[in-house]
Amino acid sequence: MGSILAPSRGALDSVATVAGLGALAVLLAVVATILTLIFITPEKKYATLPKGLRVLADIFNFKGLLIEAILKTLYIFSTLLAIFMGFVSMITASFFSGLLMIVLAPIGIRFVFELLMMAILAVKNIISINNKLKNQNEIPVAPKAPVAPVAPKAPEVATTEEAPKE
Repeated sequence: MGSILAPSRGALDSVATVAGLGALAVLLAVVATILTLIFITPEKKYATLPKGLRVLADIFNFKGLLIEAILKTLYIFSTLLAIFMGFVSMITASFFSGLLMIVLAPIGIRFVFELLMMAILAVKNIISINNKLKNQNEIPVAPKAPVAPVAPKAPEVATTEEAPKE
């Protein structure tokens, strides 16, 4: 058994194992990142990706904001938790404090989450404006003007000089 100053052989082996596995994890993450940047995230390869990899491409290219769904879930959870805790407070502590928690906590939670959602909606609107401006600044290819039809030449009329002589 080792002391604080002289760790045991098993402790050193476990530290070496963790360090080795950590280095392997870093190496795998670097390789996976490079492969993802080459094969999944380029826009030109999006159409050829299978559906599962398209979802990954959308996530890695930030097509949608995951935080919006996470915040909705946290909002629902925290509101229901506050209501249930209000019922618990009504039973275990004071009826009035529990009732107050049931009424006021969801309002406060809603206020906080609406402030967070306003920031997210502002970001989404900025992204939308950028996409519209990007599409507006692209130079459209002008269609070719139709070619006006050319009138056929009128047949030449024989003049008197060229008329056959009798």
